[in-house]
Amino acid sequence: MSFTPGGVPRVFPQHTVTLVGADGGEVVSANLPTMEPPSPGATFANATPATISITEAINFPPAVPPVPPLDGLEGLAGPMISLTEISIPSTYLGESLSGQPTAPNNLVAGTFPLFPNVNLVVVGPVGTATAGVGSAVTTATITGSIAELNSWVTQWNPSSSIPKFDGSDYAKVRSEGFGRDNGAFTVTFKLKFDLLALGGVGLVNHPNAVESTYTINILNNFDNDKDQYIADYKAAYDALDKVPELSERNS
Repeated sequence: MSFTPGGVPRVFPQHTVTLVGADGGEVVSANLPTMEPPSPGATFANATPATISITEAINFPPAVPPVPPLDGLEGLAGPMISLTEISIPSTYLGESLSGQPTAPNNLVAGTFPLFPNVNLVVVGPVGTATAGVGSAVTTATITGSIAELNSWVTQWNPSSSIPKFDGSDYAKVRSEGFGRDNGAFTVTFKLKFDLLALGGVGLVNHPNAVESTYTINILNNFDNDKDQYIADYKAAYDALDKVPELSERNS
């Protein structure tokens, strides 16, 4: 895979840009629910289309007499898909949640974390231009598998406070509580589809450039959480050096 610009891009707005999968929305195939382990839906693939892409094309063959841009010297800029923003729910009932990577605003291809264990993989540009004619494509796919939410989103931990021994705090705080009250834990990210500026120092804001919002909705597996909850409670009991007062047990 390689990219040969074939000249210098000079008339960016006249370069043709074709986008696939740039409408945004949920990116996970409907038949692969994004429930955390041990659900069989833990591993997922892009929804249709399977690959998100941007293609740049130029068609400026030399004219007689050769007059720019019809002089055979117009080149490809290089199409790029840039990950510009990532967000997850940040708090629940006043308690902090964690696990959010920083958007790279990438101007090159690479593998970029969306959240732990799941990446955006950008490949390209791939293509070439000769004598003012040619095309190149850059693609992006979502790869990985859903990890247990409590491995990367701050969970309830009984060791940080006296547990409610009647179990009334189960699934009501942190990641479990968020899922109980709100449903899916939604990761939101934005992709910018554009052409690279000269020297790859930025994006050119082509007339057809688009920045779209995508989501991945993660379902909390409460059966799995319950096992962890029981283990946490056991650890909390073992750590106590006295029997809690009645007011402590139910507050």
